[in-house]
Parts: sequence; C-alpha cells; structure tokens
Amino acid sequence: MQFYTFSTNSHTGLIMKKTIFYLICTLFFIGNASASSVYHKTKITAIISDAQNYSGCMIRLEKDFSGISTCTRKDFVTLDCDGKGVNTKDSAAMLLNAAQLAFIAGIDVRLRINSDTIDGFCVADYIRMDK
Repeated sequence: MQFYTFSTNSHTGLIMKKTIFYLICTLFFIGNASASSVYHKTKITAIISDAQNYSGCMIRLEKDFSGISTCTRKDFVTLDCDGKGVNTKDSAAMLLNAAQLAFIAGIDVRLRINSDTIDGFCVADYIRMDK
C-alpha cells in the first residue's frame, strides 16, 4: 500500500503568503471603493420643489453642515426629482417624501451624498430618519 504525503516546502509557503497578502489588499481596496458616496447626519431646514430649476427638488441642510469636497454649494443638496441624473423619478419621489416627513417632524436624517453633481449641487440618493 502506498501513502501519499504532502510536504510543505519554502516555495509553497511563499505562495501562500503572497496569496494571503493579495487577498487582504483586495479586501482593503474593495472596502474603500465606495468612498465617493459619503453618509452625513444633519437636519433638513427647507425644501424646494420647482418644475423648471434645481433638478426638480432640493433640500436645504442645517448651517453647520460641511458637505463633501466636490459640492460647490454646501447648503443645498438635490434629490434629482426630474430623474435626469442619478435617481429615477420614483426613487426621488420617495426620497422627497422622507425629506418632507423629517422636515415636519424636526428629526435628524442620515443622507448618502455621492460625488455626482447637478448644476454644482451634490445629489443625495439615500435618506434615513433617526429619532
């Protein structure tokens, strides 16, 4: 009867170390790949709904909101209600409904603001209300 034995030599160990290193690097870069979208906690202080300007609707954020570096205007964020940019009309309508509820209730929201801009305003594609 013949037994097969597997020996680990220095070459196999080196391959395993490289594989683990590349796996860790890949996981690190995948985790940082979504850095263009940033979550911010703030309050909504005004809402604009306009059929011809501002990509249909915008929300104004509290004064101490700092925004992200790609936003030329830090005080307003568009929800892209006309559906020509990031959001569809339906998803933007749901975002606007959530923004209106948060505005009326005076509660904090968590916005995901991505690096896309419409007329210099950044676009929010996620709103979470925090009580």
